Amino acid sequence: MKNKLKEGHKGEDLVLKEYFKKGYKLLDRNVYFRGGEIDLILKKDNLIVFVEVKKRKKGYFLSGIQSINKKKIDRIIKFSKIYLERKNLYEKVDVRFDVAIIEGESLNILENAFYEGFNL
Repeated sequence: MKNKLKEGHKGEDLVLKEYFKKGYKLLDRNVYFRGGEIDLILKKDNLIVFVEVKKRKKGYFLSGIQSINKKKIDRIIKFSKIYLERKNLYEKVDVRFDVAIIEGESLNILENAFYEGFNL
């Protein structure tokens, strides 16, 4: 389990570097809620981006994108609303949901991967 967590953090670090290159700032990382977590929360101007990071070994049975199902999307949206309310940001920012897929050495960031009521 410790190794899996370490690998997950390496993947998140790789994703963060890409967002930092584009001028985003990190607000929070690994924000836990009852029933799950949000991997990365970033901000640029008036936009807050909630990022789900999926790291897979090349040839893994389910690709990163296939592992994001409706239940997972619903949880991320629910958690994002709680986060925005806690930070008193709910009506002050625009929101986007991204998915970052790391498979082997390849990184693919899907911007606007989903939104409330929409599945990948």
